Amino acid sequence: NAGYPYTLCNALTTAGHIIVVIGVDSLQRIVTVNDPYGDKNSGSYPSPNGKNVKYDWPSYNNGNQNLNTAWWGVSVRYTPPVIPDTVVDDLQFNNGFTMNNKAPATMFTWKDMNKGYNGHMWYAFTTWSDSVDTCYAIWQPTLSQSGMYDVLASIPMATATNAKYKVYFKGGMQTVVVNQKNYVDSSASLGTFEFDKGSTGYVRLGDATGIKNEAVIFDAIIWKYKGPSSPTLVTFGSTV
Repeated sequence: NAGYPYTLCNALTTAGHIIVVIGVDSLQRIVTVNDPYGDKNSGSYPSPNGKNVKYDWPSYNNGNQNLNTAWWGVSVRYTPPVIPDTVVDDLQFNNGFTMNNKAPATMFTWKDMNKGYNGHMWYAFTTWSDSVDTCYAIWQPTLSQSGMYDVLASIPMATATNAKYKVYFKGGMQTVVVNQKNYVDSSASLGTFEFDKGSTGYVRLGDATGIKNEAVIFDAIIWKYKGPSSPTLVTFGSTV
């Protein structure tokens, strides 16, 4: 009733079945669920129509499939991540951080570990290619003001020696090659660049380094404001 999802393990299938309860009719004892197997009321199960399905709670009969037995349930409370400003972390999905898992990448090619900024990081193994990425990620901040920014990459651990960060800033793009092994449990400076206010700039990192099977790290990217735009402040990273 409070608007939070509730995960329920039940006997809709003989193997045990997990659904997400998203609503309840307290008078008729009907629950509304998202069922990953489809709608058992439809006569075809599995089926592709498992969103907003109605099931009857045990001991009630309103003409829907009955949940019969519920073995356990898990309540969920979720705090949405903050809108990215000068720090974009690797779990801010669709909110500053984008991780490509489209072919040829899959979630099998991505690995993760509870380590790094805010206790989490992603990593992928590098490829022989030096230009075509399989796995890549994009960090895009929402900056409150235009000006010059130091761009820092958090690197909690790594074996990649030729990580290619592409920094897209006002007026151009700079590729900064970083030996991530030199920055364990620290941050690598990618350089100082000019950015406009808003979400016009970003950083992109992929697994195409030309050296195979090194672990390249995808953690937080941090923008540190240095001051208003000035040609005298412009310094571009190259190889770190």
